[in-house]
Amino acid sequence: MSVPINKRYDKEDGLKRAVMKWLSAQPDIYYWKASDRYTKGVSDIIACVSGWFVAAELKADDGKPTPHQDLFILSVTRANGVGGVCYCLQDVITLVNEARRRSGANAC
Repeated sequence: MSVPINKRYDKEDGLKRAVMKWLSAQPDIYYWKASDRYTKGVSDIIACVSGWFVAAELKADDGKPTPHQDLFILSVTRANGVGGVCYCLQDVITLVNEARRRSGANAC
């Protein structure tokens, strides 16, 4: 990957592009870039990683999750999924690796 995995972005779109490029190269991941402007709090990236539900809320360097976003991630984790707020690609990789660990798949 040409982008440093710990790079933090001034704008969320830069992070989103890096994350989607990385996710697209992973053979065990199906992901969806959520864009439901009518449902508050749904994470930016919804993925299935080796059979596990993963929600990644992407944020620019100075971004903070809204209460609705925090509640969505809490709901995912209470249902035994993997979720979190991500400020860099490494944060997303950490979530993916947790899902892979749970499934017994090899982490990257």
